[in-house]
Amino acid sequence: MLSKIVIGTMMFGWKVSLIEALKITDLAIENGIDTLDTSPSYGDGLSELVCGHLVKKYTNLKISTKFSIPINILDKKFPLSLKNQCIESLQRLNKSSLDIYVLHNDMNMPSINIFCESILMLKGEGLIKDFFISNTNINTYLKIKEYEMKKKVKIIDGLQVKKNILFSDTLLDQKKIQDNHKIYTYSPLCEGLLTGKYLSKENPPKNSRLLEATRNIDYYKNLLSPQITTKVKQAKSRAKSRRLSLLEYSYGKLFASKSIDKVIIGPSKIKHLKEALRCEVQKNENQL
Repeated sequence: MLSKIVIGTMMFGWKVSLIEALKITDLAIENGIDTLDTSPSYGDGLSELVCGHLVKKYTNLKISTKFSIPINILDKKFPLSLKNQCIESLQRLNKSSLDIYVLHNDMNMPSINIFCESILMLKGEGLIKDFFISNTNINTYLKIKEYEMKKKVKIIDGLQVKKNILFSDTLLDQKKIQDNHKIYTYSPLCEGLLTGKYLSKENPPKNSRLLEATRNIDYYKNLLSPQITTKVKQAKSRAKSRRLSLLEYSYGKLFASKSIDKVIIGPSKIKHLKEALRCEVQKNENQL
C-alpha cells in the first residue's frame, strides 16, 4: 500500500549525510513511500546530487524538483533558460524525465503565453510528466487556467502548498481552485513549532532555524510571537483532550484529510520518519 508521505530532502547532502539519507530512504521504500521532493536550491544542488545517488539504488523512485524564474529574463530567452534548468536537474538526479516539476514562486514571470508554451514544450519532449505550482498568487493560477481553456490543453497538474493546523496557503482557500488538481502539502509541523519544543522558554532547542535564522528573520520571529505561541498551546490542549501528542494530532489531521494527496515531511534523522509513519498508521479521522 502506498503511503501518503513524500520525503522532503532539503537537508540532504549538507546537514544529512549520504549514509543517513540512505537509511531514511531504505525505511521509506519499505513503508510504501515512493517520492522524494528536492530542489536545485537545496544545498546549492547537493540535495539533487544525493537524490540522484538514491535513484541509482531505487530506480522506481519518483522525483519532484523545482525551478525559479531568473530576474529580468526576456520572453524570447525564457524557453531555453527553462529547458536548461530542467536538463541540469535531470543530470544531477540521474533521471531522463522528472515526475513533477514545480514552479517555486511566480516572481519575474514572463508573459503567460510564453510560460505556458514553455511548460508544454517540456512535457512534449518528455522532460517532465506533471507540472505543479507553489508559492504563487491566485492571479497567476487563473491566467494559466484561462490559457488552458483557450488552447484546450492541460498545464497545471497539481499544487504544492503550505498546510498545517496553524496555517494554510491562501491559494487553497480560494473558491476558484478546481477540484481535479493533486494537492501536495509541506511544512506539516510548521518549522518544528508543532512538536511543542518551543513552548519551554527555559530549554529552547539548540541549533534551531527559528532561533538562529540569518534569512527570513521577520518570518521566524513571527512564528515565536506570543500570538502564535498561544495558538500552539491551544492546539496542544485539543490534542491532549483526544489523548494524542501535539505531533500526532498535527500529522493526523493531514493524513486523515481526503482533500490532500501527499504530505511532504523533511526528516533529518531516521527517528523523524518513524514518528511520521507511526502517525500515518494510527490516524483516525473520527478521533481527530
